[in-house]
Amino acid sequence: MKRISLILIIFGIISLQSAFGQFEGTVGGGLHAGYGSEVNSLGVGAHIHYYRTNEVRLAPSFTYFIERKGTEAWMVDADAHYIMPVSVSASLYPIWWTSLFTVDF
Repeated sequence: MKRISLILIIFGIISLQSAFGQFEGTVGGGLHAGYGSEVNSLGVGAHIHYYRTNEVRLAPSFTYFIERKGTEAWMVDADAHYIMPVSVSASLYPIWWTSLFTVDF
């Protein structure tokens, strides 16, 4: 009985590790909205999430700010997320943010 319990526990641990492996190499995306305080305008954009590994996710994005009072702008960003699993159902990640460039017209 002890031997069967030990084998079941080992298989349970192995299956938990394979549950975390479902994201590697996948790509996702979305739309976002914001406000540019420098140009006093609403912005709309799109972003992509690419899971390089199970722990590292790269997220470039593009935002276009609507023209207001003769000024319009757009912005390109890139984020890198390092995901730290806290439990089976929750993860925590800090965001390193880099604005590649912003252009005002």
